[in-house]
Amino acid sequence: MNMSKTSRCKYVWLACALYWMAGSNTVQAENKATHDLLLPPPGKVLLGAFTTMEEADTQRRFKEYGQAAGKDPAIHLIFRDWTADGSSNFPIDFIRTSARLGAVPMLSWEPWFNYSQEDYPLLRDIAKGQHDAYITAFLQDAAKFGQPWFLRFAHEMEGSSYPWTKAHDSRQSPSDYAAAFVHIAQLARKIAPLTVMVWSPNSGSKRALQYYPGDEWVDWVGSSLYNFPDAPQAPDHKDKLTGWVDMLRKLDKPGMIAEMGCSEHYTISKELVQAKAPGTPKVQAWMDLTMADKSVCLERTFDIIEAEYPEIRALVWFDIDKDADWRIDSSPQALKTFARRAASPRYLGADSTNDVLEN
Repeated sequence: MNMSKTSRCKYVWLACALYWMAGSNTVQAENKATHDLLLPPPGKVLLGAFTTMEEADTQRRFKEYGQAAGKDPAIHLIFRDWTADGSSNFPIDFIRTSARLGAVPMLSWEPWFNYSQEDYPLLRDIAKGQHDAYITAFLQDAAKFGQPWFLRFAHEMEGSSYPWTKAHDSRQSPSDYAAAFVHIAQLARKIAPLTVMVWSPNSGSKRALQYYPGDEWVDWVGSSLYNFPDAPQAPDHKDKLTGWVDMLRKLDKPGMIAEMGCSEHYTISKELVQAKAPGTPKVQAWMDLTMADKSVCLERTFDIIEAEYPEIRALVWFDIDKDADWRIDSSPQALKTFARRAASPRYLGADSTNDVLEN
């Protein structure tokens, strides 16, 4: 097999070998091997992308993203809901295609049926095994893949956007979330042991830590990192990154920015800032950091990640126009800036990973 043509990531195969050598000895060795899967070398960051809500169009969009960024994504992210009838909907064709392109697949696995805010499994029922038929079938299909992959279960659980959050449904408690995560991680460890579990809150708040499932069951810690055009937040993301990275350091886990975006034309009116934070010292700081185009956000965010946060080992760009235009090519200047920063050897793409690791 010609590795350069297939662009398979060498770290995947090294991690697989590590897992099988260590995993046969003790449970502790199994856990460590799983935790070590997919870790890039020190000082390197896996650069990935999410490119479309239309799953049938994902591979074309990943290719377009790679051409624009100058580097094919090392992580391919898609979202997957649950099925009410218990049948598996594991996207095996997508997963295998991504692997052939040298990328690591990642699924954001969302426990709701047909993406419905009204129809969803309760976390406590997941923890009790009432949905094991579906979970088992899903993981059995994952096991057929035979390579490491990221599973990001029920992200942003401490927020209010999704039905698995307490803010949406008071029955969805932090302890129920943690128990559901552990139950799925236990099944994955048994059925599809190359599953790398990503616990992905929205931030590093004290509220987020209430949902933490425990070190044994969490391999990576993720976050969602956006700055919206109408919210008072620093365009270098530092106000949010600081608390999240502090949490990473306490947990001693590799960090993944599992969704990241900078909006175009990020401007904040003084009236909006004052309304959201009247009389606070942050008002002037926010006003000083407002910007006229996305390139400022990109430059400052890459600067702060590279200078202050070596714990960040993966960054997945949310490359769609949804709540704002997060795409890297939302403007010529934004694309120029992103491609220049992504070109750094610090950021591993699918095509360059083998060469970097062999040096």
